[in-house]
This record gives sequence, C-alpha cells and structure tokens, in this order.
Amino acid sequence: MYYIIVFLTFALLALVLYLTGYRLIKKYAKTKKLIIRTFLILFTLSTTNILCHNGRFGNYFFGTLIYCYSDEDYNFKKCELLLKNVDFKDVENSFQSYKKLHKIKSADKLYRNFKKNYLFFWLWYDYAVNPKWELDYLPPNQNE
Repeated sequence: MYYIIVFLTFALLALVLYLTGYRLIKKYAKTKKLIIRTFLILFTLSTTNILCHNGRFGNYFFGTLIYCYSDEDYNFKKCELLLKNVDFKDVENSFQSYKKLHKIKSADKLYRNFKKNYLFFWLWYDYAVNPKWELDYLPPNQNE
C-alpha cells in the first residue's frame, strides 16, 4: 500500500513538472539540475519515511497532536497525547481495563473521534500502517 502511495505521489509530481513547462526549460542546464536534485531529495524523503517517522515526526510539525477515542455511548473517553507519550497502545490498555472493570456490553468496541485528512500526504504512510486508523469513526460528542 505504501509503495502505491509513493508511486502516485511521484506520478503526480512528474505530471505537474511536465504541465508547468519543464519541456520549455530543458535547455537551461542549471535549472534542469535543480529540478533533478529536488526530485531526488523528495524521493529519498518519502521512501525512507523521514518526514513522518511512524506518524509522530510529521504530526509534531504538520498534523494534530491530540487524537481522542470513545465507546459508542461516550462513557469511556481517552485521548492520545503524543507530546506526553500517551500513545494508542495506552488508550487500548485503558479501554481493556475499563471493559473489565465495568463489564458493560455496549463498550465492546472502541471508536476514533477524528477523521482522516487525505490532504495531509505526509500522513499517508501512517494511515496505511497504524492500527488506530482501522477503528470505525464516530463523531465527537456534541454535548461536551
């Protein structure tokens, strides 16, 4: 999945370069070298996953830092705070403890209260790999 996303990103980049007149500036060697270097740097960054190291590095600078989760009735609410090292595994463990403690049947499933934003291309790898994105979406509670 990740390689498909990378391929589509660079296909889009190549199309943009072609449509913006790359053919017209081919005769200028310095500009051509600059475009090739830029392409190689972007390719290296995307394939080595430097921009979003497991989603965290990218989130620190470009994405959201707080992801909230709840059960269907909004009785259980927990947020993932990346700057405080509260990650998705901590939220899952809290939910398992909550289920054992309260023994509520409606709390069988954990939902995420945040949407995917496909415009944040630096998070595409995280969308494909991180298990938090496999949870069903439930809009945040409006009564809070």
